[in-house]
Amino acid sequence: MEGLRNVKVIALVDAVDCIQIGPLDLSASLGQLLDPVNEKVKAMMNGAEEAVIGLKSKKRNGSNGPYLAGFEEPNNGPDDLRARGYNMVFGGVDIGLYRNAALDDVKKFKMGLNPTSEIDTTADVSSFVNIESK
Repeated sequence: MEGLRNVKVIALVDAVDCIQIGPLDLSASLGQLLDPVNEKVKAMMNGAEEAVIGLKSKKRNGSNGPYLAGFEEPNNGPDDLRARGYNMVFGGVDIGLYRNAALDDVKKFKMGLNPTSEIDTTADVSSFVNIESK
C-alpha cells in the first residue's frame, strides 16, 4: 500500500521507466483476496492509473514519464487497458507460468518412467499424482 500512496514520487524518479500495478496483489492488500473487481480495489487502481498517466511529460530530466503496465484479466482485456492509457499489457502471470512449467516437468518425468505410454496433455496435474486418502 505504501507504493500505491507514493506512486507519483516513485514515477518521477529518473531511472523508473515503468509502473506496473498488480490488481490481484492490490486486492489482497485491501483484504479483498482474488477480487480485483471490488469497488474499493477499482477505485485505488483508477487513482494510481490517473497519477501515472498524468506524469507523462513531467520528469526532471525532460524525458517522458514512465509507461503504465498491467495484466490482462477476464474483466479487463488488453483493449480496455490500452483505452485507459496502458502502454504495456501482459497476458501471463508468474504463478500461471510456473504452474505450466511444473506440469510439463511432471509429464516428462512420467514419460521417462514409461516411454511407450501416452499421456493426455490436457489432463490436470492431479491425474499424474497418486494421492491416497487415509
